[in-house]
Amino acid sequence: MLTPLIITNENINSLQQEDAANVIQPSKTYKFDFKTGKFIGEFVDEEEAIKQSAIKAIVTNRDKYLVYTEDFGCEIFYLFGKSYSEEYLKIEVPRLIKEALMPDDRVESAKNFVISKEGDSLNISFEIVTNIGDSDIPVGVVFNGVWEWDAGRNS
Repeated sequence: MLTPLIITNENINSLQQEDAANVIQPSKTYKFDFKTGKFIGEFVDEEEAIKQSAIKAIVTNRDKYLVYTEDFGCEIFYLFGKSYSEEYLKIEVPRLIKEALMPDDRVESAKNFVISKEGDSLNISFEIVTNIGDSDIPVGVVFNGVWEWDAGRNS
């Protein structure tokens, strides 16, 4: 005897949510010029979009802007204006950056951090490991003070 299949709204919703969870969403977005702070009339996708998103998350102070959720941004700005040893920065900066990148489901991890302090500047370079593409994405950021940064280096 065959059992009848009963389809309910709950079953349909569950199937739709499973399908949505298994689909990798496109990452096409407007290109942002970090030097001017403006969007350019071009698009970026794939690795370049992930890199742009990562830099945006790192250079945005967490909990400062109401437009972002509490998960978006980085707490690296709290390090400025204080005297920390380079050994401490080499431990804390990767932790803060990884924490800022993890809300992005395209990012698996970050590795190969190189951190140097030159006067008031903090130079950071690392690689992002993603779940798309075959290669890691190199990223470089220079923090020049509390609110100034240059995402053009090594990018």
